[in-house]
Amino acid sequence: MITSLTPIQTIQTIGAYACSVFTLEKSQCMAVANWSDGKDYHQYSRIYKWKDGKFKEIQALLTKGACDIEAFSIGENRFLAVANYFDGENYTIDSVIYRWNGASFEQFQEITTNGAVCWKAFSINDENFLAVANSCNHAGNHVESVIYKWNGDCFTEIQRIPTIGALDWEFFTIGSNSYLVVANHADGKNSSVDSKIYRWTGSEFLELQSILTHGAHDWLFLEVDNKQFLVVANCKQGESYNVDSALYCWNGTSFEPFQFFPTHGIHGWEFFKHNGNSYLFACNTFDGKSSSIKSVLYKWNGSQFVENMLVNTNAGIDCKAFFADGITYLAVMQCSDGTSYTTDSVIFQLGE
Repeated sequence: MITSLTPIQTIQTIGAYACSVFTLEKSQCMAVANWSDGKDYHQYSRIYKWKDGKFKEIQALLTKGACDIEAFSIGENRFLAVANYFDGENYTIDSVIYRWNGASFEQFQEITTNGAVCWKAFSINDENFLAVANSCNHAGNHVESVIYKWNGDCFTEIQRIPTIGALDWEFFTIGSNSYLVVANHADGKNSSVDSKIYRWTGSEFLELQSILTHGAHDWLFLEVDNKQFLVVANCKQGESYNVDSALYCWNGTSFEPFQFFPTHGIHGWEFFKHNGNSYLFACNTFDGKSSSIKSVLYKWNGSQFVENMLVNTNAGIDCKAFFADGITYLAVMQCSDGTSYTTDSVIFQLGE
């Protein structure tokens, strides 16, 4: 059991919305998507390198309401895909893919997106793909999200999927089959809408299952004790941010409810293993009154996840576990302390 989460570093972030931890030239790195200070959406998202037990900034990228920054590799090439959500006037703007040139990340490809909130990179049979979650344009939340495929030189569009305020894609495989699940957030009036799971046919993704979700912000796939799960972050139901999020278990043909968690405006989940045990971390963001609330660490007890620890967070919005120097850490992005978006995000060291 984890007995402590000790803050070992704070990083000044500005409306931090997501982070990605990745390996670059044998070093642990982290990229942070800084969204907005509440007024200006033109902010620098920043890249850090792990050195001497801390993250130190190595590069800043000017972004526009950045909601995600996805790190991925194709062969020897290292990329970062930034989801630009809003530039202060328009949702239909370019999101940008950057490529590492040996010294820094440089702009590689621009792709027009509509209120982009998430990029998901994945591969199927040695072919490489990127899926973007487009959440809105000026006409509303019914917009198409898009899947792109690497053609050897750049990413080209291969499929459009109707989505409803989409905020996240998650890719996973079970056996020989590949799947994508989308978090449909809201239709502009109702936050209780169906999120959908799609299966790859060899040439396109076709719908496999619909699951009613409530202001869904995030999906996460995990495997524990030879069982396959999906956990959803249900952020809002009606006017309430205090709504259960759900863990679903694969029954061989579809996902069925397995366990429910009380959550509070939750934006993200993280799954990780530490000293042979399996853990889930719930990033609670807002309870309807305050963003200074407790996030929750859960531990798998052999039959379900049970509460292990409460963690004080300020609009905890995304978290990533990583392993460096023989130690497990948890990076928690914090969006706001309730009065300012210029809020420190925190790196915790796990103790057991």
